[in-house]
Amino acid sequence: MLGRWVVVSEARGRRPLSHQECPFCPGNEHVTPPPTLTIEEGGRWIVRCFENLYPIIGPPQGKHEVLVETPLHHEHPHVARVRQLARALEAALSRAEELIGLPRAKYVAIFRNYGREAGASVEHPHMQIIALPFIPEPIKREARAFKVRCPVCSVDEALVFYDDGSFIAYTSNTPSTPYHFVVAPARHDGKPRPDQSLALARALKATLGALARCLGDPPYNLWFHVAPPGREGGFHWHVEVMPRTAIHAGLEEGFWVYVTHTSPEEAASRLRACLSEN
Repeated sequence: MLGRWVVVSEARGRRPLSHQECPFCPGNEHVTPPPTLTIEEGGRWIVRCFENLYPIIGPPQGKHEVLVETPLHHEHPHVARVRQLARALEAALSRAEELIGLPRAKYVAIFRNYGREAGASVEHPHMQIIALPFIPEPIKREARAFKVRCPVCSVDEALVFYDDGSFIAYTSNTPSTPYHFVVAPARHDGKPRPDQSLALARALKATLGALARCLGDPPYNLWFHVAPPGREGGFHWHVEVMPRTAIHAGLEEGFWVYVTHTSPEEAASRLRACLSEN
């Protein structure tokens, strides 16, 4: 009725929510499936990607992979080495390009969950990559909106809190939660390019660092929105960060009416101030 997809995955119900040892740390590679991608330095891996043991979607409909961003257990993006984060981003985009070639794949979702309240069952820094047999509704709606006017290129300057010439970051003027923000390339592009990874890593480290300082390291969800295959024209790819700063109740869940206690302008001002503290 609402055009909303629901995936029934019994495998997710078997996912452990606690671990005696971190399954993603070096030395525990035997508890994960064989890698689909490995980046090594000095004879040791620095980025690993493998199939999720508890997939949301699996063959033949699609594929669900985990990308371990770093061998260091606490090296999340806001404290990461920029080059290390860039390598992880390059790997994620490489896997997305590979997975979109699957027979039934229509779209590849890249996202990361930070903190238990945001859905992370493993603390170790990682992203998830899922090849979907459909194009999600938010992507369709954005694609239609971009045809009318690019909301990234026309963003209100009062909402911008980061701009290094390569990437900008701004608070959403229609936030799902307070401090919901967008990171996007300054240049209008439909999908990420490999040569943007280092600048994107700098932007994510800076903006997520500002968020951590401003709100005391809150849990968040982060996702990539890129153009569907063959529809790059007009689309402006971007990354969204939604801090878990509010609880969605009946009005939000039942009517899609979201309430924020902090205006986008005030959130941008505070993030800008916290950015300068770095």
